[in-house]
Amino acid sequence: MDIFIAVCRALGLADRLDLFLPEPTATPYDVFRNVKTPQRVRHAAKEKKKVLWGDEK
Repeated sequence: MDIFIAVCRALGLADRLDLFLPEPTATPYDVFRNVKTPQRVRHAAKEKKKVLWGDEK
């Protein structure tokens, strides 16, 4: 690695060493952390029908 860096310095590429490194990829932890878990859905309670007796309207 020392020789590689020395050659890069000689060629004036020492400040561009990042070109030789691969782009970072997402780790499994990052993928897991970004997954949205499904949320529970509560449905609104149905309205209770009023019970009408024979004499009520």
